[in-house]
Amino acid sequence: MANNYYSGQGSVYVSERDTASGAPLGFLAVGNVPELEISIEVTKFEHKESESGNRAIDLSIVQEKKGTFRMLVENISLDNLALGFWGHTVEIAAEVAKEVQITAPLDLAMGMSVPIGAVNVSNVSVGDASTPITTYVIGVDYTIDEKYGMITPIDGGAIIGGQTMFIDYDSAATKGVVAFTENSMERYVRFEGLNTIDGTKDVLINMFRVQLDPLTGYQLINEELAQMELTGSLLYDSKQSGDSKFFEQVEVSK
Repeated sequence: MANNYYSGQGSVYVSERDTASGAPLGFLAVGNVPELEISIEVTKFEHKESESGNRAIDLSIVQEKKGTFRMLVENISLDNLALGFWGHTVEIAAEVAKEVQITAPLDLAMGMSVPIGAVNVSNVSVGDASTPITTYVIGVDYTIDEKYGMITPIDGGAIIGGQTMFIDYDSAATKGVVAFTENSMERYVRFEGLNTIDGTKDVLINMFRVQLDPLTGYQLINEELAQMELTGSLLYDSKQSGDSKFFEQVEVSK
């Protein structure tokens, strides 16, 4: 009998599920996934006889079947973060001549900064009123980090600690992700696996109903490439018509 050796790589896709049929609604590629695992567990009740003196197990009953899912993701995209954050992506519209009122820090000598509520800003103007009597001078009265939208009043300038600054600015459109807007995160997960031994007997795995756990250990500062570890459970899916209600593996031959 020939051995069927497997050394895998491949692509992972996720999709929202149709709540009525359980069918995928459209797959999105996760990106580079260096590790992907499925684990199968059972919980058993084992009975020991008490007649032979050996306390031998004479009955084993499977009480629970459980599958778990784990993958390492290196594509730190907003869509992938939304999976781990139990959230969703958002479109942040551009603003033109937006005005906000910001209170200057009380102790300007500390050099504290305050956010203006937007990023990627331009055409910033700072005054003492909506129709300003005094328009403050950048580099003399304040500095502005346009990328992150942070303003820093300069100690010794015309801005007084604790006063209200009226700030006008333009901002570019951008995108973001918000966390914990969902009560759970269930997805249909598809793996198109490549057998790198000889390119034959590749695999397709369909995980019908994966409930993802919230992301832990999100790496924001690191010396190497950041990774996200997404874990979850393979839930029973009564909507599937095949023999398995959890997942299936199909051999794909050239």
